[in-house]
Amino acid sequence: MESAEGEFVENQQLALVCVDHPQQLAAVKAALVALGYRVHIATQPARAIEGLRQNRYAVVILHEEYGGSAEHNLVFQAIQSMVMALRRHLCVGLIGQHVRTFDHMMAFVKSVNFVVAERELSKLKAIVAQAVSENDQFYRVFRESLREAGKQ
Repeated sequence: MESAEGEFVENQQLALVCVDHPQQLAAVKAALVALGYRVHIATQPARAIEGLRQNRYAVVILHEEYGGSAEHNLVFQAIQSMVMALRRHLCVGLIGQHVRTFDHMMAFVKSVNFVVAERELSKLKAIVAQAVSENDQFYRVFRESLREAGKQ
């Protein structure tokens, strides 16, 4: 797992990037670093899955064809099968060639929090900021209830 450059900041949230194409990877990394995340770049699917097991990521950005093809995307499959107690703490974004950015129905079908069209990666900083904000608002009451019940 490769970490993005920059100094370590205590309590800095982690982001995992699973993108194969170098130009797309650079755009995703730049957006996440600009938002203040400490970025881990998974160089291969097995490392990404290991990272998901060992770290608590706030954001995961995944290309639908990471690791070869959409049908054989092991990281996508691992996230989809993750237990909900862990999954609800992630904000997962899926990048694709044939999706519309913020298509909520597509995000629901794919079991992710948001989708991003490849052609809109230049706007990724704003897209991620909005998606994370919406995700936090959606789960805020739920997380507070879990804390009050002593289950978190």
